[in-house]
Amino acid sequence: MRSFPGAGPRVQISQGGGVQPVWAPDGRGLYYVAGSTLMEARLTAGFEPTVISRDSLFSGPYFGHAPQITTYDVSRDGKRFLVVKPSDEQLQLVVTLHWSSELAARLGKN
Repeated sequence: MRSFPGAGPRVQISQGGGVQPVWAPDGRGLYYVAGSTLMEARLTAGFEPTVISRDSLFSGPYFGHAPQITTYDVSRDGKRFLVVKPSDEQLQLVVTLHWSSELAARLGKN
């Protein structure tokens, strides 16, 4: 990690690599995926942040299948995570145009 813009000092967040970084809502932590585990690095604030701790939050088959995109997010209060579960099934995208008109028609509110 490095401050932006500028050329501040570099801070190593993970030990052994990590992908899919997401900031904690309070700005004092960084979540990342290491293998099949979601990690949290807690940081000090300031121009030269340091890592206070690195904790394993949970593991599962949810991570690692798409390192180039983020497959999870954290709630605003930092207490819950939304995780995309991988599937072997072929995904189908359905787009419904004018859905409000269709809903009104189904509810009998033309």
